[in-house]
Amino acid sequence: MPETLTRSVIEKPRKMLAARLPEADRADGDIAHVVVRTLQVAGWSEKELAFRLGLADQSAVSRWCAGHENLSAFGRIWRVQDVRPSLLIAMAEQARIVGVVDVATVVTVCRTVRA
Repeated sequence: MPETLTRSVIEKPRKMLAARLPEADRADGDIAHVVVRTLQVAGWSEKELAFRLGLADQSAVSRWCAGHENLSAFGRIWRVQDVRPSLLIAMAEQARIVGVVDVATVVTVCRTVRA
């Protein structure tokens, strides 16, 4: 009996690690969509973002856009001050798509009036 219990406890985590939940696939797709939409809003190419991040080439950005490597995407993109507004817009749009928030785009024009 203890031998069966030990085997069960050891084998179960291995199976759990190998399993891929549908929610994880959806999350990867959501993150990839946000990265792609950020580039669209900013008007940048994958190559431009890679350059601004100091990457040797655009392969990492391409993996983020494809949904293959997402854990580091947001933190690295956030470091680029010029793209932060675009990232926020893309994240808000994605949250709207999944029904979490309402999104309104407001344009404010600031100018100095000379007397």
